[in-house]
Amino acid sequence: MEYSSNTCKEMGSPLPRHGMGALPEVELDSAAGEVIAAIEGFYGPAKDSDGFEVITSITLYTDRRKYGPFGGNEIGTHFSLTLSGGKAVGFFGRSGT
Repeated sequence: MEYSSNTCKEMGSPLPRHGMGALPEVELDSAAGEVIAAIEGFYGPAKDSDGFEVITSITLYTDRRKYGPFGGNEIGTHFSLTLSGGKAVGFFGRSGT
């Protein structure tokens, strides 16, 4: 994940690929003040995982547009988070069991 820290670009840890193909890229227009307003998606058991649950699809909504869905499998349990008066400053996740 690449992000801006004041005027410098920073690079976070690389994401695991697990056969996903090209990773999607989302670039917010920080100069125009674009911020994430909502996040939604689906989660459910991973294939051949004995019930281990993963996010199967995620969509980001900003105050200007929609990005996604990424993952393509809009199946399982739906989740959503609307940000009101706050900011999403990052995501945390892990790969594996």
